[in-house]
Amino acid sequence: MTLNPRPQAEHRHAYKAFRAIGARWSDNDLYGHVNNVVYCSWFDTAAKGHFIPVYVDRATRRPAALPPELLSVLELLK
Repeated sequence: MTLNPRPQAEHRHAYKAFRAIGARWSDNDLYGHVNNVVYCSWFDTAAKGHFIPVYVDRATRRPAALPPELLSVLELLK
C-alpha cells in the first residue's frame, strides 16, 4: 500500500486575509497538543478581527451598509 504524500500548505500570499493570533500557555495540553475547542476559538477571533473593521462604521459604532450581494445571501439564511 502506497501512501499519498502530505499536501503542502499554501503561502500567506495565496489567501485574501491573514491574521496572526498569539497562543496562550493554557492552549496546549501536557503533550503540546492544541484542543479542538481552542482551534474554534482561534477561528472565531480571526473571523471577528476580519469582519468588524469591514462591516462596522467606526464613527457611529453601528453596522455599516452591507453590499446587496451579501444582503441577499443573509436573507436566504433566515
